[in-house]
Amino acid sequence: MSKAAFLTGVLLFSLWPGTGYPGIPITADTVDVHDGAFAGHAAGIMVMNTPCVYGDRYHYEINSEGLLRVLGPLVCGNSKVNSTGGEDICFLNAQLTCRSRTGFSSGPAAVYVVSESGVKVGNKVASWVYAQQATALMPSIRERAKTKCDTVLFWQAKDKQNNRPTSIPAKMDDQEGCKPTLVQICASSGGKLDNGKDISNLCRP
Repeated sequence: MSKAAFLTGVLLFSLWPGTGYPGIPITADTVDVHDGAFAGHAAGIMVMNTPCVYGDRYHYEINSEGLLRVLGPLVCGNSKVNSTGGEDICFLNAQLTCRSRTGFSSGPAAVYVVSESGVKVGNKVASWVYAQQATALMPSIRERAKTKCDTVLFWQAKDKQNNRPTSIPAKMDDQEGCKPTLVQICASSGGKLDNGKDISNLCRP
């Protein structure tokens, strides 16, 4: 395969993230929203050396890994390219909430809440296209989030014990996302994970 053909394949796969190779996690989408919240935001994709932005509508997507994304039509330069681009917003925690990651084009720290009704941000709710499909993903999302947070909180407790707070944005995003889980652990077990590991130093100011 030529280098040009390979790069074209990578580009096409990035433009249509819901299709492609086996093993991609099952997803659920909301209906299209036309409020313009993402219109004009950089989509992080270049076509023919031209930066692309989201168009006049968008929808949210979750997968079984708990990744929440935004997807919308792309406008590259002065023309629409008849394809869809996406951007990761955040990973849902076990409570099915998250804050948008550092570097998210629409702005960090917005709170997203996923429920059987749809995806809520602020006072707006985007409903699921197929609510049963979204609901079926939620147990997997909760379980994966809990497992991830056990690991994140364990190492955060170690860093605090050694007075080594992180300055890595991705790690800080993970720790922020696990705060509701930490509150539950501190309240229910005094700071002990299910495997017996002690993270009680995170329960103290």
